[in-house]
Amino acid sequence: MTSVPFQRPSPAGLEQIAAHYARSEAVGWYTRGPCVEELGRRAGALGGGYGVPVSSATSGLMLALRALSGAGDGRLVAIPSFTCAAVPGAVEWSGFRPLFVDVEPDGWHVDPAALEAAVEGREVAAVLVSATFGTPPPAEQLAGWASVAGAHGLPLIYDAAAGLGAADPFGALTAYSFEATKPAGFGEGGVLVTPDPKLAEELRRLANYGLRDGVVNTTVGINAKLSELGAAAGLAAMDGLEHLVAERRARGLALQEALRGADVRFQHGCEHSAWSATHVVVGSPRKRDAALTRARSLGVETRTLWDPPLHRHAAWSHAEHGGLAVTEHLAARSLALPMAADLTEAEIARIAEVFVAA
Repeated sequence: MTSVPFQRPSPAGLEQIAAHYARSEAVGWYTRGPCVEELGRRAGALGGGYGVPVSSATSGLMLALRALSGAGDGRLVAIPSFTCAAVPGAVEWSGFRPLFVDVEPDGWHVDPAALEAAVEGREVAAVLVSATFGTPPPAEQLAGWASVAGAHGLPLIYDAAAGLGAADPFGALTAYSFEATKPAGFGEGGVLVTPDPKLAEELRRLANYGLRDGVVNTTVGINAKLSELGAAAGLAAMDGLEHLVAERRARGLALQEALRGADVRFQHGCEHSAWSATHVVVGSPRKRDAALTRARSLGVETRTLWDPPLHRHAAWSHAEHGGLAVTEHLAARSLALPMAADLTEAEIARIAEVFVAA
């Protein structure tokens, strides 16, 4: 029996990539050339700002922290525990420490009230919040984050890694990913978007070792540049982004219909998501585990994102946090099901079978 893969990426074809890459070949520039410049312009246009292509969204978060909060000095960065390990990894590699914050139970994004409680009275360098699973939070939640960050004088960084084509840029800086598991993924790469042209220029400098006019005079940088070939693949991905997201949303709607009556709950606002995968919360931990067992028997690949949550990883067991009751509740019941832009009716039916006996 052929399995239903957890993800089946839809990268652009080599001919589409080559059409963009021809511009780099024509001028003989293979880094910081015409494709990188064009990808930056197109990404910036998503929010009327400035785009900075980078080697990965993770390296982009590291650049953002250095540009907005300075050299790491052990201060805290407020982040969700219900997110990808890349986020606290970027925080610690930048010399800061993660401060885990709880999420709200419906959209699974950072709870503004929990954020306020977490940063109050602590030495915090930045707020780094996520568009969980590529789903844009509602406007009132964005406003709540901005209010907390503003009241405490903290830069607000928005991790929308899986949300390209769905989550609009927000805050001081937004990070998007082209990593292979993301909806618009082609392998590795990312792009940062900011409304601030001076910040964009500083990010470009930091991504190029910290050089300006061939000299490092101030902050030391790293090599976080995206190659011209990577940027060409990014441009090809952007060409098909609207269609790709529409196809994934259509499959997501079909899965919601197929799972109607099952003891699962979809993320609030998922109709506006980029659908990085099909994320549900099952009625109980026991039912989630039963669904995992049945999925294996049916050849349906699954994941338990994010279980365990980050504060239970050995690497971050020392990290500071407040109450994380919602995070714990969601993690014990979370189940990620397959998603692809070309998911078939037969595959959708087999995914629905996972819950027949769950």
